[in-house]
Amino acid sequence: MKEERLSALGMLSAEKHFVSGIENFNNKVENIKNGGILIKCDGSDDANKLKDLASRHLSADYEVKEVKKFNPRLKIVGMSQCIEKEELYTMLKSQNNAFHAESECSVLKVWPTKKSATVYQPILDVDCTTYANVLNQGKVLVNYDSCAVYDAINLKLCFKCCGLNHYAKKCRSSSQTCVKCSLDHKVSDCRSVNLKCINCVNAHHSKTDHAAWDTNQCTVYKNKLNEYKKSITGDV
Repeated sequence: MKEERLSALGMLSAEKHFVSGIENFNNKVENIKNGGILIKCDGSDDANKLKDLASRHLSADYEVKEVKKFNPRLKIVGMSQCIEKEELYTMLKSQNNAFHAESECSVLKVWPTKKSATVYQPILDVDCTTYANVLNQGKVLVNYDSCAVYDAINLKLCFKCCGLNHYAKKCRSSSQTCVKCSLDHKVSDCRSVNLKCINCVNAHHSKTDHAAWDTNQCTVYKNKLNEYKKSITGDV
């Protein structure tokens, strides 16, 4: 079933009847920032019941909204031809057991690899079960090509403040921090030969001699990415 999530924002003290009502749901309830809660529902029926419960027992002081569900993503590498999205979707489901009848799969884009203009790589948005099945299988067939599969779940990195989960155009920071050396200039103006990750510095990690964009070295990035993956995929 599709997992749907609702958050009741601004909930400083939950209404008695609402709290009693959500105990009847087999849901996972988490505290989130700004005094809110996040309730994970098993499906659309439970989500609708929860919305009805909130409308009956919570006052206008509370904001209740459905949170967009994020699916995990996969990258396939090794296609010898550029295939249209709909045709590629059909091939994947018909040629690979990892894609079952109820698999959710959306082909986001298809483009050539950097190494070869004649080798193509699509990005897929899939459900959690299909994500786990395909990664476990390791390869997928696309027409006559046996293609490698990679995890494509990533975090956004801001090139203004070096923060995660947003880009520079939506950054609220008033100061500039270089993603390469951590000083107060743009990375395009950086002339430093010394690397320093401001995120690992702020987290008091011992190893900071890398750029904030180095996802293989940055402990903060890797920890946040693991948390993000778990929030999307759960225990699959």
